[in-house]
Amino acid sequence: MKINVYYISILTILSVIATPHLIAQTTPLNGFVFIKGNTFKSGDVVTNPNRPLVRVDDFEMLDHQVTNAEYKQFTDATGFVVPLHWEEGQIPKGKEDYPVIFVNRYDVDEYMK
Repeated sequence: MKINVYYISILTILSVIATPHLIAQTTPLNGFVFIKGNTFKSGDVVTNPNRPLVRVDDFEMLDHQVTNAEYKQFTDATGFVVPLHWEEGQIPKGKEDYPVIFVNRYDVDEYMK
C-alpha cells in the first residue's frame, strides 16, 4: 500500500498543534480560529524514523471549510476565475455544499480580500 506522505505530514501537524489546550478561546476575525505554533517531526513516519524537527508559527484558520456555493458567490460577485473542473463555470451538480477544491494559494488570497 502506497502512503501519501503529504497527507501524513498534515495529520502530524494537526495532531501536534491543534490540540484543545493550544487553541485560543477568542477568534482574531469572525469565523477564524487561532492556532498556536509548535514544533513537530516532519516527513514520513513509516519510512523515516529520524525526521527533522520543523517549527510552525502561530496561524489562523477558518472554522469551517469553504463550500462550492460560498466560493461561487465570490466568483459571481468579482468575476474571478472558477475552478477548472466547473464545466461552463457551474458547480458540479449536487456538489454545492461540498468543500471547494482545485484552488491555489493565489485564489485563496483573492477570496480573503
